[in-house]
Amino acid sequence: PRRAWASLRLAERLAAHAGERTLEVEVLIRRGRLLTEFGRLERAELDLRDGLRLALAINHRSSIARATLLLGILLAESDQAKGSRLLHQALTFAQDYKIPRLEALASTLCARIALSRLPQDSSATSKSTTPDPAQNSSNNPARALPQSSQQDLARAQALSERALYLIGTVGAELQDRIVALCTQALVLHHKGQTPESRRFMTKAVRAWQDANARLHTPILKRRHHRANHALVRAALTLEGPLYPRTGAKNLPGL
Repeated sequence: PRRAWASLRLAERLAAHAGERTLEVEVLIRRGRLLTEFGRLERAELDLRDGLRLALAINHRSSIARATLLLGILLAESDQAKGSRLLHQALTFAQDYKIPRLEALASTLCARIALSRLPQDSSATSKSTTPDPAQNSSNNPARALPQSSQQDLARAQALSERALYLIGTVGAELQDRIVALCTQALVLHHKGQTPESRRFMTKAVRAWQDANARLHTPILKRRHHRANHALVRAALTLEGPLYPRTGAKNLPGL
């Protein structure tokens, strides 16, 4: 992160000197993302808002979509309604501007928002717990949901499946793929489909284990193991930040 910060400071000076507004937008968005990682949320919000404002002024479509999504993630931590509006807007931008990786991430996050609206007792366990593979899959809690909650669950499933389709087609950063797989596990858990839920949990674990096996430096392997093991656990709950963060401060791979 410190190297990234130094690089951004240099890029900021170069952009200001050259009057390159596209680079200015990129610096603001990346700095907002990095400040979020550092936990400096108020400053991050300012940079993301400035980045979005400038992106709109120069009509830089990919930056508009990215800034909207990152701002939505940030605001959802304090005001889910505001964050939700921005994330659904980012999803529309990604679809209109043909940015499949961003559409996949936005779809995953909108699915998590829909899941968070379900009653806490809508499954055999609280929404704050990890899905239990020992549960009886013949008991389908979705059938007992009120109509509005059934609609939320159906929307979550459609969004999650769309995200996984896009990831399978165009790929995704590891952390985004883990969050998408865990989100699908949560969807299936709420539908009472325990074996299928467990299968996606296993896929999420195998995704980071396969990546970890390709690392050679022991200290990197240990850090990678800790970060991604914690990410899987965080992504299998609906508590905390909308985009699950851990002690390693995972962020979307944008």
